[in-house]
Amino acid sequence: MKISLHIVPEEIEATVARAARAEAAGFHQIWISESHLSVREVFVVLSLVAARTTRAQIGPGVTNPMLRDPTVTAAALASIDDVSGGRVLCGIGTGDTPVFMLGRRPARLAELRRAIHTIRDLTAGRPVDYDGKPVRIAWAHRQLPVYMSAEGPKTLAMAGEICDGVLVGSGVDRDVIRWTRERIAEGTVAVGRAADSLDIVDCCMVSIDPDPAASHVGARMRAANRVHHNFLHNMDSVPAEEREGVRRLMREFDLEKRRDPKYAALVTDYLFQRFCISGTPQQVAARFSGLAALGVGHVMVDLPLRTFDANLDAMIEHVLPRAAG
Repeated sequence: MKISLHIVPEEIEATVARAARAEAAGFHQIWISESHLSVREVFVVLSLVAARTTRAQIGPGVTNPMLRDPTVTAAALASIDDVSGGRVLCGIGTGDTPVFMLGRRPARLAELRRAIHTIRDLTAGRPVDYDGKPVRIAWAHRQLPVYMSAEGPKTLAMAGEICDGVLVGSGVDRDVIRWTRERIAEGTVAVGRAADSLDIVDCCMVSIDPDPAASHVGARMRAANRVHHNFLHNMDSVPAEEREGVRRLMREFDLEKRRDPKYAALVTDYLFQRFCISGTPQQVAARFSGLAALGVGHVMVDLPLRTFDANLDAMIEHVLPRAAG
């Protein structure tokens, strides 16, 4: 199993140091979140991460076409790719926190599809039609792999149709994993792609502590925002008996106060099990082994912000060696 890391760039130097440490420990990919009103500018941080690392793939986790013109995104990522020696991935989605905080709407799927094709072509040095005018990035030379953030049935299917990888934020319990694979397969089958032709990355909150109760609190706090984003448009994958708990969180969640500890109590046991892996080091390692037994080949982890480094230590010591084995 491959394990990758998502980092929220609250501080630049700390983020770069964490990325370098994660690479040295064996994390496969390092994704830096984008939320320009809350944390440091993602492309600045990625440039520094590119210069400080040598092996891990890196990328924005994730950008969107509503705040950045795709031609600008393509040029920025291609530039960082040069610095990195060809390790950059384009993580992209419809837009979440940074879009909503400006009062804007997320991208429609057709807009996201166009942005993905534009970024691919421009980073490869191919011309694209931009409002009726042919444009190209003359110096670009490598088509960047595109990973799409997806949770709902339509985005999962679209990722299966056109993307190199998919960052699946729908959860990591058995039923959800089966459901997401079925939705992704709808896209791959529609265009005749092989089922293993894209990298499926299952994303989850991970919190490790010798005291299981303490670890659960950290995971629930990180999970509330993920739940809110996940079910903005539909609850197709939620069992009927669990939907009222989801609706309650959606009603009471305030995006601008998303780090308020009170939201942890709104993450029901069902949502906790679906989106989180937490417990003692041994319990968390066992859960990862269980995912591997289900056929999960790649997991991206989010760690509690307040105890990030302690959790990173525990991941390196207890989980990565077992996953590699």
